[in-house]
This record gives sequence, C-alpha cells and structure tokens, in this order.
Amino acid sequence: MRNILKLIGWGIMLSKKKNKYAIIDIGTNTCLLLIAEFQDGKVISITEKQEIPRLGKGVDSQKNISRDAFERVLTVLKTYTEISDACGTDAIIAIGTSFLRDSSNSSEFINYVKEKTGIGIKILSGEEESILSYNGAVFDFENKEEYAVIDIGGGSTEVSYKEEGHHYKVSMNIGSLRIKERFLSEKPSEKEINSAKNFVNENFKSLDVAGLYKKSLIGVAGTLTTLSAIKMGLKKFEPERIHKTVLVHNDILNIFNRLIKLSNEEILNIGDYMKGRSDIITSGILILLQIMTFLKSNEIFVSTKGLRYGVYLDLVKEA
Repeated sequence: MRNILKLIGWGIMLSKKKNKYAIIDIGTNTCLLLIAEFQDGKVISITEKQEIPRLGKGVDSQKNISRDAFERVLTVLKTYTEISDACGTDAIIAIGTSFLRDSSNSSEFINYVKEKTGIGIKILSGEEESILSYNGAVFDFENKEEYAVIDIGGGSTEVSYKEEGHHYKVSMNIGSLRIKERFLSEKPSEKEINSAKNFVNENFKSLDVAGLYKKSLIGVAGTLTTLSAIKMGLKKFEPERIHKTVLVHNDILNIFNRLIKLSNEEILNIGDYMKGRSDIITSGILILLQIMTFLKSNEIFVSTKGLRYGVYLDLVKEA
C-alpha cells in the first residue's frame, strides 16, 4: 500500500538520514504531541505531551470552530513548537481529524495557524485516519492481523483491521464530545442514555460484522486509556502501566454505572487525568460498550499509541 501521507500530498522530502519528527494530532477534544526517531528498526519516543483545548466544542451543532478555540490551539501549538525546536526535530507534521472535516471554517482555521506558527495542518479523511490509527495501534503487538482497532475520538470513531494485506476501515460520526453535546446531561437520565445508545447503534450499519467477529479488539485514545487508569485506581496517568492492559466488558459496564451517578466535580476527583475529560468520559464509555455488545466481544486491549504513531511510521517507512 502506498504511503498515506504522500497520497494526500504532504510534500515533505524524506531521507534516511532525517527521521526525527514532531507529530501533532489535533483532535476534537485533545491536541497530542509525539516526538520520535527511528533507530535500529524501532520507533524511539523522545517526548509525548497532551493538552485538552477542546477545539471541536460546539462544532456538531454550529458547524463552526469558535474564535476562542482558535486562540486555545494557538497557545498549545506555540508550546509544542518550542519543544520541537529544543529537541532538534527535522520537521513538524500536524494533522487534523473529525472536527476539521465537519467545520465550515476549517480553511480559515488552518490559514490562521499557518500564519501565526508556520505549522501546516493536513486534514485526514475518515478512511486515512482509520488506516493510520490501526498502524499506530498494532505496531508493537505480535500477530497484528489478529486485531481490529477501535479509535473513539471526540467527534468520530474509527474501526479498522487488516486481512491478507487488505485494510478494512470505516469512520463513523459518533464521538464522545458529539454524543455528550447531543444527548447527555451531567447526570444523564435513562431516557437520555437510551437515546444516545439508539443513535450510536444506528451508525453500526456500516460495520463488516462477519470480518470483525474473527478479531480481537485493541482500543486507542482517551476513553480506553482513562478506563484502564480508573480500573487500576491510578491518581496520575502512567502510560507504561496502561499500555497493553486488558479491559473486560463487565468491568467497563460497572465503571459506566458508577460514573453516571457522579457529578462532574466528583469525576474530576478520581484522578489528574480527568481534567478536560470528566464531562465526556461517560459518553465515550457508552460508545465502547455498544460496540463491544454489537461485536459480541468480552474484552479489549488498551494501546496508548494510535494515530500519531501511525503518522510517524507512515513518514519513515519509505524513507
């Protein structure tokens, strides 16, 4: 398969001598930074950062990125640029996902960021996002084709797997922030929860159930990593402990039933990692539970990697 980033016209000159890149994943809720280099056939993470500027707030209903969001992301990207420069990276690669696909003023936003920071942002299609998320999630798992990857973002959810070299991928407009804004109050009623479930289930019509039934699941992004941290009783986010942990359906359901009874302040007190995620964690878990129920899957592996690792691998694989 061709290099995805070349396919979308990234225009970066790749070189075997230059492979230290800063990857910035600008999502609906989070803005993630990975600085990595390739040594002896391995991806070496130099630094990783996470900020939660919630760029996609209101995009589902208004179809517009707010001016406040422009400024929030600008602050984050300036910090990430300073970190990248200090690490001596060869290039900064920034990608945008669901909220940029949906917003009517995404071009204005991209031009603004370019003018203020010099960073160009490429909007990935849902299909490209699915493939890159899959590659990033499975790269350090053995028997990669045994897995399907579930990537629950703020605005969309991607499902992908590989069979005999062929990628199956689908992107659905169900994400934790989108579901929260449409359906769920702080302590959601049974009626609200059922409405959200019905909406999520409607989106499963595009899933290839027969192919997915054969796969074990890997989950990436904040919903899965936060669930793992809650299950382990962590107060701070510890990616090394969380990576490759396993969550079973009953544990996830118990955590969901516990959280929907709590206030936002009470959820915030669970751990430092709840900042910026406390009000959308239940909607993300709802999506996960519905997917697992639909696929008759009792467990899911957690990966702390995902899209930004997939982007990095895509850049270096043909250099």
